[in-house]
Amino acid sequence: MVEFAEPLVDGRRAAVPWWASFTENGQRLTIAGTSVIRFDSDGLVEDQWDSWNSVEGERAPYEGWAP
Repeated sequence: MVEFAEPLVDGRRAAVPWWASFTENGQRLTIAGTSVIRFDSDGLVEDQWDSWNSVEGERAPYEGWAP
């Protein structure tokens, strides 16, 4: 399961909240995070920074998890 929230955009920058559950080495995990992306004048990614947190097990996004 992967879900993306509506990106927050300011000029050539965007912040994209995301949530994902997956299996790794036989263990179910859930991660939630945000990707912060800056685009060049041609619309290509110039810089990207990601941050996330993880927990064991599959967890659905809670109500209001993203703007």
